Amino acid sequence: MRDYRVRKGVFLLLSACAFIGATLFNSPHAVAGYTWYGGSSFNVNTAKYIFYYTNQIRAKYGRSPLAASTTWNYISYVHSTNMYRTHTFAHNSSRFPYGWRTTGQRFSLGKPASNTYTYGENIAWVSNPGSYSYRTLAYQYVYGMWMKSSGHRANILNARFKYMGVGYYGGYATQFFSSVRGTLKGN
Repeated sequence: MRDYRVRKGVFLLLSACAFIGATLFNSPHAVAGYTWYGGSSFNVNTAKYIFYYTNQIRAKYGRSPLAASTTWNYISYVHSTNMYRTHTFAHNSSRFPYGWRTTGQRFSLGKPASNTYTYGENIAWVSNPGSYSYRTLAYQYVYGMWMKSSGHRANILNARFKYMGVGYYGGYATQFFSSVRGTLKGN
């Protein structure tokens, strides 16, 4: 009987450690070592939670997690800022600054480490972002918008993508996916 209690106690202890480890290491705060852009903690935390929720979904569907990329974070943030400043909700627009007008131009700003690559972009917008916490807002973008759209869901679940950048500004969110990490030109 004593042996059973010891094994049960060890099992419970290991289960608790696994839960704590999963909570700590699968949280937005575990995404360290990358630069997150946003100008405010609300913007940065919204981006981190979008990243976190996206990887939660990928795990649910048996996909490997995406790695964060400082390059794609920057490009995503600038695109969200450009949409906000020009009042243009679009992947491509002549209203965006030169060199940033299309998804392809934004991708070319990162030097692919390979000649073979895949990339994609999801964008979303809410008109009243101040009425949400950053966690709720990020959840709304990922689960409430992108996963309900076949094209956006396909980007989130695409097994060829290995890296993701996220940018958020003023209600506009951008996810940039790539099969390569990328490096900003000039760095």
